[in-house]
Amino acid sequence: MTTSLKPTKLQSLHEALGHLGHHNIKGMISKGNVLGICLSTKELSKNSGICAACTQGKSKHASFSPRGSSLAKDILDLVLSDLWGPALVQSHYGYCYLYTFTNISSSNTPEQNRVAESLNHVIFD
Repeated sequence: MTTSLKPTKLQSLHEALGHLGHHNIKGMISKGNVLGICLSTKELSKNSGICAACTQGKSKHASFSPRGSSLAKDILDLVLSDLWGPALVQSHYGYCYLYTFTNISSSNTPEQNRVAESLNHVIFD
């Protein structure tokens, strides 16, 4: 018994495969790594379009309002703390938690405080 496969849309596969890149999908199909998926020549030759979900997912942060913090006027009026852990690997001294403190009075919003954001990227990236 033979069946003919109805060609699938590349964007539908992109979404169904967890927003996998179009070049990866085309590569899997051309190498025969997947069975039961048929893309037309037109779909295979398409350039990657802009996927709104992928664009939003790759953004660093959501937009925020530029209003200032009225709670913190002087240094140490408002301090944010964050506890992270336990880490899978202990530090040289045997620690497995990280505790950070950020002084809010030096910035309008936590998102605008480049020092705190940079610290998080240095520590966790």
